[in-house]
Formats: sequence, structure tokens, C-alpha cells
Amino acid sequence: MTMQFNTVGAGGTAKETIRTLNRSIGQAQRKADRYIRLFHRAKVEDIKTHWFDLAVLHNAHAANAARHLSEVLEKERSGSIGSQAR
Repeated sequence: MTMQFNTVGAGGTAKETIRTLNRSIGQAQRKADRYIRLFHRAKVEDIKTHWFDLAVLHNAHAANAARHLSEVLEKERSGSIGSQAR
């Protein structure tokens, strides 16, 4: 399962894209934190593995969203999408 992010366009603005990516990062980080807490509480090793795998997955989602956010911000700074952000 991979997260895909829309690029700016089709009526979207850079500001909306940045807001959506920030929200995605926050949600993925919260889920990863929750799964780590569940991992520490679990008694059965199979369940611990499940919670840990979910935490890793959501951590990867957060990293992917952060990478995409960095690209969008760089494009906005360079002016390639700056006119759409206003």
C-alpha cells in the first residue's frame, strides 16, 4: 500500500497541497506513535510484530509525504507554481 499525492493543478493551489500534505504527515505520525504504544503493551509476540509493522508502514507514509512536501515547497520557492499559490 503506497500513498500517492496529487500535484498542484486541476483547480488545486500550492497552498491547498501544502495544507493537505502537512495534515497527512501529522496523521501518519500520530498513527505510528499509537501503534508503537500498542506494540509496547502487547504480550503476544505475533501481535507485537503486527503493531510494529503498522508503525513502520505509517512512518514510511509520513516520510513520503514529507519528501513530497519538500518538493512542492521547492517548486513554490523557485516560482514554477508560485502564481497558483496566490
